[in-house]
Amino acid sequence: MPFFSKAQQQLADSLVAVGKLTEASIAYEYAIYKEPELTKRVRLMVQRAYVQKNLGQFSNAFNNLQRADIYALSDSLAAIVLYESAFNAYMAEMFDQSLSKLVELETYSHINKRQASLIEILNLNALSRWDEAHQKFLKFCDMYGLTVEDPYADPKALKMKNPEKAFNLSYFLPGVGQMYAGYFWKGFLSGFINLAAVGFAGYSFYTGYYFSGAFTGVTLFYIFYNGGARYAEVLAEQYNEKKGEALRNKVKAALLK
Repeated sequence: MPFFSKAQQQLADSLVAVGKLTEASIAYEYAIYKEPELTKRVRLMVQRAYVQKNLGQFSNAFNNLQRADIYALSDSLAAIVLYESAFNAYMAEMFDQSLSKLVELETYSHINKRQASLIEILNLNALSRWDEAHQKFLKFCDMYGLTVEDPYADPKALKMKNPEKAFNLSYFLPGVGQMYAGYFWKGFLSGFINLAAVGFAGYSFYTGYYFSGAFTGVTLFYIFYNGGARYAEVLAEQYNEKKGEALRNKVKAALLK
């Protein structure tokens, strides 16, 4: 069986050499299945993770590495498994899992601390944990002598909207929540529609069309009133995500320099 596993690894290596990565991933998995020795099996998992990473299969690479018992490995191999797990989790947008692996990685000396710190900052940014990310960014720049503009320094960059406040404002006065969220014309339109619904209901009652006033005007007002408040909350969240993404891109650009 060891000979068969080695043959499968050689086959997988040769497939990588000619660019047949999907076939190589399958061959590595078969070699993992047939390899009885723990360390060799984990090394094959790492090789397969490299292939999956090159294929853009980041979540698959992460799950592949989770089979490794890092506490039964040498420090150097365990550090590789943890680092690759953290990297692939970040790329798969599994930010909490990535940070968890980085915490485990801190106990090992066999790591590239610069790359690990970089991934940590990117994870914190992705989770909108701005204060932590800022502190880590400043520490990173100081530690490695980076002279780049602090993307967090602009107070407007971190000025976010409160979705709950947007919701409450639109309940207080339809349209104001959308305006607060940064969408003036959407707020204006919302306010106009609500006002028109109230006007229609009032006019219907005044002219004796009570049924139309109650079931058309009042119903429309109720729908747009409640829907507008929820929409204001969504718009505030969209505004925050847009601002957050702009800041994330500025941080990435600064770090890449």
